[in-house]
Amino acid sequence: MRNVSTLKRNQTKSNMESEMLSKQELEEAINIIDAKLNGLQKERHYLNNLLTTLKSKEFIELNQITKDGVIHSDGKDVPHFHTVYKFGKWLSDNSDKHWTEWNGRIYLTADLIKGKMPDTPGLYEDL
Repeated sequence: MRNVSTLKRNQTKSNMESEMLSKQELEEAINIIDAKLNGLQKERHYLNNLLTTLKSKEFIELNQITKDGVIHSDGKDVPHFHTVYKFGKWLSDNSDKHWTEWNGRIYLTADLIKGKMPDTPGLYEDL
């Protein structure tokens, strides 16, 4: 099989026709590229997961967050809420904790009470 990467993208039509690849060669070249991309995507996903965990743990350490200092949305004596807005209203009357978990993320309780959900790197699973 000819090396597809050696074909220049800016070749003239007549040059490209003289170096035209067969259907099979094109399919093989695409399959090779797909295999390389698949490997890179898996590596990228793995590295992103490591970075997410690192950011979460740094956030938790920096803010000295402990499980005892976080109210969990599925915790004991916490009713089930379908929206964070309703949960925030409940928090305003029922929680004195500085941090709250919602869908696995750690938020400032005061933010949820105000109906705010700023991006936060803290993950409850990292406590």
